[in-house]
Amino acid sequence: TAKNDSDLLKEQIELIAPTTIVCGGTYDMLKTIYPSLPNLENSLDGCTKLGDIKVIATCHPNARKDREERYNKIVQNYKKLLY
Repeated sequence: TAKNDSDLLKEQIELIAPTTIVCGGTYDMLKTIYPSLPNLENSLDGCTKLGDIKVIATCHPNARKDREERYNKIVQNYKKLLY
């Protein structure tokens, strides 16, 4: 679980040094690793920053939702983080 492996996962994230993390239904797990992340109103559609890293919360890619709508939401959240 993310809680049991939080040190390893945090180390891997720091080694990869991503500029953006897209959480496909896993924002709550990322929040376990980084408790300083804010609670999002909707952990399946929101965005925040973790230092300089853009964090976008969305549903799992296999969720039964319209793909174009999901894509547009991800782009919309990404744009929010640019400004």
